[in-house]
Amino acid sequence: VSTMLRINRILYFLALPGLLMLILLTTVDVVLRYLFSRPIAGSVELVEFLLIVTVALSIAYVHSAKGHVSVGIIVEKLPEGYQRVIEVIKHCLTFSLWVIVCWQSAVQLLTNRELSAVLYIPVAPFYGIIAIGSAAISLTSLGDLIAGLRKFKSTSISKVQTTVCLLAAACVMPFAVILKTRSNPICNNI
Repeated sequence: VSTMLRINRILYFLALPGLLMLILLTTVDVVLRYLFSRPIAGSVELVEFLLIVTVALSIAYVHSAKGHVSVGIIVEKLPEGYQRVIEVIKHCLTFSLWVIVCWQSAVQLLTNRELSAVLYIPVAPFYGIIAIGSAAISLTSLGDLIAGLRKFKSTSISKVQTTVCLLAAACVMPFAVILKTRSNPICNNI
């Protein structure tokens, strides 16, 4: 088992208590709200924070286990070479997106001083959790991208297919530059 898969499993198991607390909190809040008209103060905030913990820490494991929904109706009908090109493009896009999420979460971790509205919980640590989860899925996606590129060496693929793949990958990289513009609200704190 690879090191990255082990790390993803550890993060996944760290997310499970958050999921359990999320279920218990929601159940208790509903019971108290409808039977006793006494909801838990700040339960919405707690649910939001627990969702961040659960999703951010488990997403890399789900990705490495190929547990996400994917629809390949059209791709499956293409020749194998084009399927590999599309696979590499998909991994490149995934890697690029999660690197940006990791980077922006790290920026928010270092600059955000907000407190939640009801319970006054600092928000910044949750950006740190998002950064950890997105770093894990970024590294997992990078591994998938490298594995996809290695498949090109093991088979004979035309120069056209290779060129299309490299051009598509080059088109993805400016993604980060587009998000860096000052007009983007995500980047206002940089």
